Amino acid sequence: WGQGGAVKGLYDAYGAWLNRPAIWAEDFMPNQGWNKIEGEHWQLGTWEGWCQKQPGRRLVLSVPLLPGGWNGKGPATGPGAGEPVSLAEGAKGTYNVYFQHLAENLVASQLGDTILRLGWEFNGGWYTWRAQTKEKAADFAAYFHQIVTAMRSVPGAGNLKFVWNPAMEPWWAYPPELAWPGDDVVDYVGLDIYDQCWAKDTYPLPDDATDEEIRVRQARVWDQVQNNTKTYGLPYWVEFAGKHHKPLAIP
Repeated sequence: WGQGGAVKGLYDAYGAWLNRPAIWAEDFMPNQGWNKIEGEHWQLGTWEGWCQKQPGRRLVLSVPLLPGGWNGKGPATGPGAGEPVSLAEGAKGTYNVYFQHLAENLVASQLGDTILRLGWEFNGGWYTWRAQTKEKAADFAAYFHQIVTAMRSVPGAGNLKFVWNPAMEPWWAYPPELAWPGDDVVDYVGLDIYDQCWAKDTYPLPDDATDEEIRVRQARVWDQVQNNTKTYGLPYWVEFAGKHHKPLAIP
């Protein structure tokens, strides 16, 4: 949707179509540089106007943990240009100042109740902040703790909420608990689940598929979500969230 959607009133039209004017909205922050992760007015200012227009509206913001490309070489411009980035450095508190600035900018934009998906889908291999080994899992957990502590230290940021948000994947290289940053810094356990399956004869659906064939194929997807190689399926995550006394979210 982006900025143009809010300006044109498309969000309001969507809320009216749902008959729910006080809907929540989700957005993703860019990660080309630390200045992007700190939150820029073009993005936060758009959501400020939208949230203030109707009581009960709330922003869910996906926050990159590291700027720059997949290779970890860091941003090409702006603060820290040319300096490599890593979860290990984040775990030391090296980048805390950028997240303090993000909290300050959220508060200044009247978005102090935003829900933040910090380093979403960290267990996958597709983001700069990927944590695919036991060592990186520990660094991710420590970095997450650093960020939340830094952001909560900002006046007015006490209502920010934080989501620990892996993707549902069967090939974890370690027990998920190793990446858990602590009950004191997590408000929601989030789990990204997609309507997808790589099993043969599942997707894409044939153009001439009957209702019954569609049902059978979609049942394979649900089996993957429910069982997921009988290790990290949905029942596991229900139990995981309950053990940590956190609500389970499907971001």
